[in-house]
Amino acid sequence: MIVSRCRVLPWLAWAVVLVALCGIKLQQLVDFHRDAQYYVQASLLWPQGQVGFAGSLIGGRDLVVLAYHRAMVLLGANTDALAVAMGFLFGCCCLLLAVVCQVTLRCASSRAWAAIASASFAFLLTAWSYPASDGPGVTVLAAMWATWAAWLRWRRPWLLWMLMSLLAGLSTHVRSELALFALAAGVLAVAPQLVSADAAVPRWRVVLATAAAAGVFLVGTSAPNVAWPVWVPAAKPYVYTYVFPLYRAMEESARGSNGEASAELSRVLGLGPQERIPFWPALAKTYVEFGPRESDRLVARAALEGLRAAPTRFIANVARTLCAEPCSGASVRPVLAVELGRLGERRERQAGSLAELDAVRRSHSAQFGDDPVVATARLAEGSIPWVERLRGLLGGLEVNVAFPFVAVPTLALVLGAIAALRPGQRALLLPVIAYAITLCVLVAATQGGGERYLEGALLLEAVALTITGFALPASRRRPPAL
Repeated sequence: MIVSRCRVLPWLAWAVVLVALCGIKLQQLVDFHRDAQYYVQASLLWPQGQVGFAGSLIGGRDLVVLAYHRAMVLLGANTDALAVAMGFLFGCCCLLLAVVCQVTLRCASSRAWAAIASASFAFLLTAWSYPASDGPGVTVLAAMWATWAAWLRWRRPWLLWMLMSLLAGLSTHVRSELALFALAAGVLAVAPQLVSADAAVPRWRVVLATAAAAGVFLVGTSAPNVAWPVWVPAAKPYVYTYVFPLYRAMEESARGSNGEASAELSRVLGLGPQERIPFWPALAKTYVEFGPRESDRLVARAALEGLRAAPTRFIANVARTLCAEPCSGASVRPVLAVELGRLGERRERQAGSLAELDAVRRSHSAQFGDDPVVATARLAEGSIPWVERLRGLLGGLEVNVAFPFVAVPTLALVLGAIAALRPGQRALLLPVIAYAITLCVLVAATQGGGERYLEGALLLEAVALTITGFALPASRRRPPAL
């Protein structure tokens, strides 16, 4: 009886904590920045067949738009429906992290306390405050890690191996960089079997499993495109693919004198050979004149010419971004933000933010080929009664912590040291480490920074660190056979 209570009580505590944290997330007043407003606007316009430039700009993240569309269809077109959607995603993320703790740790109480800590870490992220791609991205990342953790433990892992590939394919319609985690896990699973002389699995079987995973990945990437006509009564336009990884190179180095494509772009914009080519005006002008496919090609070529013209400066700027916070002496402490009460004032601020963003969209619509616009400010006028009652009870409580950029590579180094000292935990930790480091470099090289892009990696690192603290000395058991 005592042993049974020791096993049940921690999980009851986890359930209570999870319900409390989900309740807080459900009643929060969501905030909006330009990306979030654009996703919400698309969720209102695309089901009416009004796709426009947004279809080419964020059409690759159509599952995010679909999620917010379905939330407003089910609960009404208001900001409370978006808050419920974010709360639901948060709850799913916590459940998936609990799966990781369950299949990784041996002690029942350690599993529950680690799950409580994981939910607490997830609660502090700002990803759930904005209805953009951040929250769905973190949830999909947690799903892939949970699948990987289960694959490491299950003795017949073919189903989970295929599930990981399917999630990776679908993740490209949330955020394309999420597939890097599945790639890191796949390399970790396959490489030892291919290079080891005494591998337990025949090489032909490894190759067959890899080919099957690639096929399932393609199915995952294609499924949302096939489903597009089901909820959007308009053809899906060409989606920008090449320009965004080259955003920083374009902003910093693009000049008309760099090459043929740069000269063509300068001519279209009416710029001199030595004048800097701005990214967004170039994208808008070429979209209107040439269409999205040629616009994508031309702007990407100009960015590559700029990169070839000054590669050393670009590398130095990326390194400066990675080292900016610790080297500049700036504070690298997390910043806590707490909102409580003042619901009327915060409602007005929410409506004002949406109205201001609506005005920006209307002013820019003509530049992007009369991109359709809808008044999203009206969403702040409606509400859901039970959410309002919950908000009255909890006072609209919202707690977020903004973590510095340097936190992600720092935790990656800590986890790397732990993986070196604990060989039995390497299989669980290495995909997290590889994803975090790769993402840091990718964000610095493509966007020039941005902590919000790293929140998923930061959460996985924090949970991995928690698991290693609770874990007993692990065995050197090999990963399961493919």
